[in-house]
Amino acid sequence: MSCVHIALFEGKPAGLCVVQINPMNGWSRLSFMGLLPAYRGLGLGQWLHRYGFAVMKREEGAVYHGGTDSNNSPMIRLFLKHKVAKCWDMEEWSWRTEGSPR
Repeated sequence: MSCVHIALFEGKPAGLCVVQINPMNGWSRLSFMGLLPAYRGLGLGQWLHRYGFAVMKREEGAVYHGGTDSNNSPMIRLFLKHKVAKCWDMEEWSWRTEGSPR
């Protein structure tokens, strides 16, 4: 099950929350979560993250897996604030064809 939720602030689109849940085993994740630049720094990220958890719980998600870039300190703070346990660090790899723009 996948669902996309648009976060509204004072009736205007402010962010996005994409939740995925495997109904066979309850494995759940926020595959994407973000706020438009004008709405960052207002404490809305924690609300959006908790909202994603509420959707997972409502849809019978049992295990949450999430991740972020190691330089994304706002998201890392949310993981810590919501007591999400760190499982492992990942390496980032990229590839581009020769001559493609950097």
